[in-house]
Amino acid sequence: MNGPPFGDTGIIIYDPGEFIFRTEKEVNKNGFQFQCSPINYYSPEIYEGELSPFHKSKIYKDQNEVRFWIPNRTGYDKKFTIGDISDIAYIFPKNLMSDFEYEPL
Repeated sequence: MNGPPFGDTGIIIYDPGEFIFRTEKEVNKNGFQFQCSPINYYSPEIYEGELSPFHKSKIYKDQNEVRFWIPNRTGYDKKFTIGDISDIAYIFPKNLMSDFEYEPL
């Protein structure tokens, strides 16, 4: 594999609500269900109960992940096109990531 993990490009979505809306609209238009939720970080050594696609071990808590889940029982990959997002996002070379200042939620 060449290059850094996860590619060489970053993206900041500065209107996540609109991004979620566009994604859900396209997924539903194609006849699939769509769920979006922040991840529930849990302690594997003490957690009891069912796990869902929205659960992840607490060792990943710093990721502050939000996950999309689109159930797919078709046996093949699905692709969805939500169109140009340049009005709600900024794409940049990954090596510039350290130049950004932000406050975690």
